[in-house]
Amino acid sequence: MLRLKPQTLNAPSRLLLSTAGSSTTAKGLKAFALASSVLVLSACVGKNTPDSNVGSSSNMSSQQSSMVASSSTASSSVVASSTPISSAPVSSTPVQSSSAQSSSAGPFQTLRIQAQDYNRDEFNESTPDVREGMASGVCAAGGNELIDLENVTDQNGVCAIAYTEAGEYVQYTLNIPAGNYDIALRNASDIGSSATQNVSINGASLGNVQTVAQGWSNAYGTSVLYNVAINSGEQILRITFEGAASNLNYIEISESNGTPASSSAANSSAPSGTGASLGDTVDDISFNPAKSKGVKRYGNPEFYLGGFEAGNYACFDNINLTGVKSLDLRYGRLHDSIGQVAVYLGSGDILEDPNALNPEQGTNLGEFRTTTTGAYENFDNVTFRLNQAVEGEQTLCFRAVFGGGVMNLDSFTLSADDTGQNITPTNYTFSAPTAPTTLPAITVKDGQVLYGGEVKSIAGISLFWSNFGWGGSGYYNAGAIKSIKENWNAKLVRVAFGTDDFGSYMDDFWSHRLKLFEVVNAAIENDMYVIIDWHAHKINRDSSNPALNPEAFFKEMATKYGSYTNVIYEIFNEPLEESWDTSIKPYAENVIKDIRAIDPDNLIIVGTRTWSQRVDEAARNQIAGVNIAYTLHFYAATHRLNQFKAYIDVAKQQKAAIFVTEWGTVEAAGTGNPDNAESLAWMDYLHANHISHANWALVDNQTKERINSSSDKHGSSILNLGSDFNGNWSTGDLTPSGELVMDILQNWDNWDAWNKSPYQ
Repeated sequence: MLRLKPQTLNAPSRLLLSTAGSSTTAKGLKAFALASSVLVLSACVGKNTPDSNVGSSSNMSSQQSSMVASSSTASSSVVASSTPISSAPVSSTPVQSSSAQSSSAGPFQTLRIQAQDYNRDEFNESTPDVREGMASGVCAAGGNELIDLENVTDQNGVCAIAYTEAGEYVQYTLNIPAGNYDIALRNASDIGSSATQNVSINGASLGNVQTVAQGWSNAYGTSVLYNVAINSGEQILRITFEGAASNLNYIEISESNGTPASSSAANSSAPSGTGASLGDTVDDISFNPAKSKGVKRYGNPEFYLGGFEAGNYACFDNINLTGVKSLDLRYGRLHDSIGQVAVYLGSGDILEDPNALNPEQGTNLGEFRTTTTGAYENFDNVTFRLNQAVEGEQTLCFRAVFGGGVMNLDSFTLSADDTGQNITPTNYTFSAPTAPTTLPAITVKDGQVLYGGEVKSIAGISLFWSNFGWGGSGYYNAGAIKSIKENWNAKLVRVAFGTDDFGSYMDDFWSHRLKLFEVVNAAIENDMYVIIDWHAHKINRDSSNPALNPEAFFKEMATKYGSYTNVIYEIFNEPLEESWDTSIKPYAENVIKDIRAIDPDNLIIVGTRTWSQRVDEAARNQIAGVNIAYTLHFYAATHRLNQFKAYIDVAKQQKAAIFVTEWGTVEAAGTGNPDNAESLAWMDYLHANHISHANWALVDNQTKERINSSSDKHGSSILNLGSDFNGNWSTGDLTPSGELVMDILQNWDNWDAWNKSPYQ
């Protein structure tokens, strides 16, 4: 298909990283009465806002975005009253079922149902005892047992259903004339998300729509289910939230124009199958959503494929590659780190089997790299050369191998020129450390972590979340690890292996593993201890999915690394409000059993309740076994030492070993300036009590992989913007927190003699 497009493009919505200690998901809703229909709907409701002083900086919140997605609503006009019915006050008592009726006089006008006006007598909220989010005004009204809402400034909205979890649903009562309708959901989900929303009537599923994954809050778009037959009389419309979290602003029902029944997201409803051949340009609209993962069309009025986070891919059917030797790709990218893309034939399905040699099922034609074009909406060209001749029509796929926001794809042209990049396909097979070192074994005795039987402590650094697109993945390399050891005297590095949210192990099975292996091997080769951390806030387990199976993951890690005394297993980063006795401890016992079947003695660290703060609860009901310690996390500007001593004293009395796998010099939200005095008070205490620690986090404070970093500086970050991913940083590369942390590491072995006056 020949491409005829203007060059004016809109950027995808921004992802703003916050490390506030709150939930990482978002949801929301609201409602208007229509001139030609009557809505009997009730008011906004929501959930309690978590105490921001409880959480830690490692919890990423992506609920914010400043972009308002433009409307993609079509067909007949929408008529809404000037005052939403939901502006009336509401109590937590369920009210009469909502209904939406259309007048029988005149042609049907588009019916808009604001999402918060769901039937109060039938809905499912998975956390009815907790109100999530930061809703205010009418969106904050109602009891905790109701659906969570957030304020929204998206078009035609005030509140939106937010903070959804898989299986939650809301219902609406319709009463419209019989006919065929298009059902449009105004929704949003996180960048790169694969969240879906199921639409059903009277219990019969009409299908799933994929949410518009452009970010949270105001980055909304429209997903449409076309040509749906609806009977007259009262009908129950149910929206069920599936997969990752998503938001819902409103629902619009309009008369169908006869489009065959199908669904689309972000206006990407065109069928795949271009029939393109040599010399043709294939437009982004021709991709096949059913064979793709995590990518969608963005922009208005001009579109392109976005969402190419590592592990995501897009496939195009019926591409005739006879005579084609190269592809000229038109792409945009903001990130100045290197991104890499694999090009391959066949099914889009990707293997997620640790025993497989590579993920692609079809023939790999090689890989190419992308770098910044200045902005996502600034498009440039890269030429990829096929590594072999291919004949006939094929399904051609592009998969982001590593990097955050690897590219936005506008189009590609099939060329006979024998030129361009072709990088050897990534080798996914595991390689053991090439020059392993031997460190003293870590043991636990009488509540104390020992190194080679010696009572002492070590100090080190935690990497940031490994999630691609979150800012820290670029530092997952051997050069950075060698640098913190040789230049800063770090004896420990923590691999924050992200298993939550987009860009994590769930979305990016293969390149995540490569980064993990590289860092662990580098630590072993540089005479360092290394913590392999299952970095999550909830117990998400699915034995059929390797990326949601911590038991299988740690069995593999124990098999690969259990013979190295350098390796420490941290099996749960920061449980939130899960019960120690009934949830965290049983989970830990199962994982520990699998590790110990392979590795009988390396140290295992277990997270504790409330962002790994309640070591006292774990101490009172300890896990049986050898060489087990419990996690304590703190952020000095929020969590005062005198407040936490009570928890630590219980652990000491019960002879439960403590390991501080994460701490920050700043506030729990990861923002603000370092509290030097309180940080040093904590360090004095840890040193005197022989408690080891790792500082959060090795990342730059306006991370390179962020779309608009200037509005979201991280005080807890060690490095400034522009710092080399590969290490050898100068003092000018350090943030105020980084300067303090470097001095702490360099002087840890000679603590009492260190002159601390510059920080006092």
